Amino acid sequence: ADEAASEGISMEEVAKATLCEALRAALSARHFPGAKRALQALALDAYGLRCPEATFEFLAWLQSVDACARAEDFFEELLPEGHGERVQLQLLRELEARWPCPSKLASYRSVAKRLQRESPRFQRLRLQDLPPISEILTTSVPALTLVVTLQVHDNFLYLGAACTPPDGDPTLRLSQVRHMVTRIAVQESELNACMQKMQQIKVSLEKDMITSAKVDETLAGKYLDLLAQ
Repeated sequence: ADEAASEGISMEEVAKATLCEALRAALSARHFPGAKRALQALALDAYGLRCPEATFEFLAWLQSVDACARAEDFFEELLPEGHGERVQLQLLRELEARWPCPSKLASYRSVAKRLQRESPRFQRLRLQDLPPISEILTTSVPALTLVVTLQVHDNFLYLGAACTPPDGDPTLRLSQVRHMVTRIAVQESELNACMQKMQQIKVSLEKDMITSAKVDETLAGKYLDLLAQ
């Protein structure tokens, strides 16, 4: 702390840098719960509305990490108890629980390399190998496209959006990406109930459109009312 103060670096910046280092380490170790905690702190607390670009990128990463965590949970539920990959994963988790820096252990690195070489799941969920979000937006997303992430955390709806720039000089397009973030207070129970009702109405509308070209105006009105809420 004294060294940071002497160099004119605020403790807030030190904390942000530490969280980013923790995030990189968690992604490299495929420890998605740890990566999720670091991203929540970065996106929801450390940056927030003050830095829309960074917050949008961390929200996008958070959504990706959450999807990978759910995929791993589903996979482990379906994987047989005596499966070799399950045994090796359990070994990695035990080492992570016992050691502060398990990646420095030769046994940990050996098991991790074997899984990266042989496991299709490891090969597909390597988020640490992805390019930065800003690069993905300018190289893989069409021009003038709005990319949106919607997430609910602790009774707040977080909205992050980025609009890709028009076609042009690749060296200039990166600085032309427009970002926007905001949050809205919501009751998660009410939001989930509203979304469930909308899904039910949507299914009813789709069924009606199969048998008739005319949309049921009553159902359509209820859907719009729920959407407005």
